[in-house]
Amino acid sequence: VLQKHYVTTDTAVTSEDLEANLLCCALEAVFIHGIKSKFIRFDGSHARKGGSRGALPQPVFWSLLKTVTHRDVVQELECLSFINSDIGRCRAWVRLALNDGLLECYLTSLLREGSNLGSYYQPGALLLDPEDREVLLTLLQGLSSMTFQLSYKSAVLNEWTNTPLVLAGLCSPTPADEHLVGPKRKESWDTVSQSSGGSGSSDWAQEVLQREPRREQSEGCEPNTPLTTSNLSLDTSGSSQLSSSLSSDSLLHGQELRSYGPEKEHWSCDTEIKKMDSSEAYAVIDIAQMNGQETPTSEPDGIQSTPSVVHRRHNGLPNPFRGLLKLGQLERRSAVGMWWDYYCELSPFELRLYINAEERICYENLSLLRCEDVHLSSSTEGRFRIFFPGKRIYLRAPSRGEAEDWVDRIVEAIGKLRPMMRDKQWEVLHTSHEQDVPSPTPSSPEHTVSELPDTPQLDWTRHKDPEPDAIKEAVVYQNLEEKGWWSVLLSLSLEALRGYRVQGDSKTPLFSHPIGSIRDVVPDVSLGSPAFFKVLTARDSLTLRAESGEEARGWRSLIRGALDSYLETEDDGALQGVSAVGSVHKLVQHRLKGDGVLLSHLSTVPNERGLDAQNYKCAGCPRQIGMSLGRARLCEFSGQYYCESCHQGDTTIIPSRMLHNWDLTAHEVSKQAFKLLTQIEHEPLLHLDALNPDLFDHTDIMEKVQSLRQRLRFLGDYILICRSGISKQIQPRLQQRTYLLDNSDLYSVLDLQQIADGHYESYLQSLIQFGSKHVHSCDLCTQRGFICQICNTDNIIFPFQFDSTTRCDVCKAVFHSSCKAKCPVCPRCARIQKYMERDLED
Repeated sequence: VLQKHYVTTDTAVTSEDLEANLLCCALEAVFIHGIKSKFIRFDGSHARKGGSRGALPQPVFWSLLKTVTHRDVVQELECLSFINSDIGRCRAWVRLALNDGLLECYLTSLLREGSNLGSYYQPGALLLDPEDREVLLTLLQGLSSMTFQLSYKSAVLNEWTNTPLVLAGLCSPTPADEHLVGPKRKESWDTVSQSSGGSGSSDWAQEVLQREPRREQSEGCEPNTPLTTSNLSLDTSGSSQLSSSLSSDSLLHGQELRSYGPEKEHWSCDTEIKKMDSSEAYAVIDIAQMNGQETPTSEPDGIQSTPSVVHRRHNGLPNPFRGLLKLGQLERRSAVGMWWDYYCELSPFELRLYINAEERICYENLSLLRCEDVHLSSSTEGRFRIFFPGKRIYLRAPSRGEAEDWVDRIVEAIGKLRPMMRDKQWEVLHTSHEQDVPSPTPSSPEHTVSELPDTPQLDWTRHKDPEPDAIKEAVVYQNLEEKGWWSVLLSLSLEALRGYRVQGDSKTPLFSHPIGSIRDVVPDVSLGSPAFFKVLTARDSLTLRAESGEEARGWRSLIRGALDSYLETEDDGALQGVSAVGSVHKLVQHRLKGDGVLLSHLSTVPNERGLDAQNYKCAGCPRQIGMSLGRARLCEFSGQYYCESCHQGDTTIIPSRMLHNWDLTAHEVSKQAFKLLTQIEHEPLLHLDALNPDLFDHTDIMEKVQSLRQRLRFLGDYILICRSGISKQIQPRLQQRTYLLDNSDLYSVLDLQQIADGHYESYLQSLIQFGSKHVHSCDLCTQRGFICQICNTDNIIFPFQFDSTTRCDVCKAVFHSSCKAKCPVCPRCARIQKYMERDLED
């Protein structure tokens, strides 16, 4: 909701926005969830906050936050006039991190230190769960497009409020917390984790999850609520914001949330309801809250109308962030024909069957990826079947309407989970009835599910011949709505984002969006996985699925980097005025994210500043080093000191020392620097002519290398535009270094390493030999050769033949070296000059 309101405007998000405050509470709950008891205080002074339930627990994690926060920020927070407690500093830190746009960076640094988190949190904490951490970082990326101006200097922050504590499961809700957890709760530790259809907005949640009206005592029902499919915490708004967004299984682990009645929950309405059979009992349950439908409004007399079974979820309201799609009691038929009760949960990925809802003993997990078909039984009972390879599951719901809803939800989950490749002619399965038998409820409209192989069998094979200007090229799946999901080869360059249909060895263009037309690229985990993302353009949007969540993050980072580079060049004026190395540098910086801080040391010789400049802390982790605290090891790449865990003596050449001092010795570097140099070894980030143009005059090796690079660049003028396909044949030999054919001044870390090892010259010679052999034998390339205009012989010459030819610097004509020595004046330049003088006379 915040993105919907603010991403298209320049307005900053302030503390006056209700959604912003709910966001801060959810983020605070992330840090509180699962924190160890030694970091929780129970002060009597806070009893007034807890009301009738007593003192609120007071968790404190300020010492943890200080390990990843710059000392200037720590000093600022500790010197705030109205913030006088560590609790206030924790809450102020969250808001200040949002204001500075650094929350994702802080969390990335924090999650990198798993051992440090283990001393603060219990094993079941959200910050220690790999899947929850992945989703959390994905959600935080969506905040990078907004500007926050939240207040963090108020004395109100010195004490915890109920909201984050209830969300984190540190205290049970009270009737005063009705806006958070709703009027009915199930007596179980996983209540919040079962909330379905939650979002980051309480307004949205209240719109989708309308609460069922409470029956009055006069109607013959006790205030306690039975354990049914319609009230398993599906009427929550505030708590579902966190649970369904950050995982449906990890919140409130081990915490009991009591119901309002003094007794345990049981079916305790009037005697007529007690005598009803199971199908009749379920028929009066309002399950609109599970399906996303609004419940009927109460009658003006105060007498509530009987709710009806609603088995359709409102279209267009996605169930985001891995929340449960449906849950409730079902019966499963055993091998001997007996029916056994199970508590079932349907997530976007699987159907889970539990023997006992309270103890949560999982009997079986059924992966929806392997589901072949879903059938509703012909009988009037609520029976349906799910088909898996070599297995059939027979299930029975309390009513036919309930069974239809289960079938609809399963079909919908499968349709969103697996791309429908209709171009591959997969078998289309239908939710069908065995016979046309009338039923008491309207029959379901037809749903289709595409039969696909499992995700590992999807074809993610990349095309062997990428585009010459491609920064990244890989197979993704695009949602074409009425046509389903199609396999697309996505190619990103500095100029455009293009899509191709691959058939054999040929590529057919499908779309091309200039970088300037791209508005943003955002994650789309509402489809059930971090691998989904959207590219928003000026005209439409592309819904895409990558091979993995990591691959999707890589796409988003590179597309944002290309867009930022384009916007910066637009601000500077002409696009031609921007150097290629500058654009590549920006893209690499975006791709590396936190690790890119060391990129500034690539071309600058580091200065050793000393341990006192680092506050006697390791540059890679919060560990204290130096003196008697621990051995400090110097990284020759950055000039910083590291502990023995972050610096294990890896050796490599230092690019800056080689460029400026011609130091070819391998030096010890930290693990972080060694990883950086490995990640960027193919990137042309070093412009030698700009960094140190005298290097070629002072070293014979670099002089020879520069001559070979210039010859290769002249060969590139022929190879890159030849239509015979030589540009694709030479790609494997280039080893991802396409810049060798169009620029002689750009060098990568791998180039420098091969120069130091003595292998670079022979590598360039092999490329020149391969390219020149083609040019001399290709009819298309020879037609672009030159005839010496001094001797006018018939043999064709080329500019890359440095040993026998020379080139005019003005008109670019090529002559034999021996002929040019006899005739210093270029005949072509003289002829052009004569033409110009004649035109002036006329």
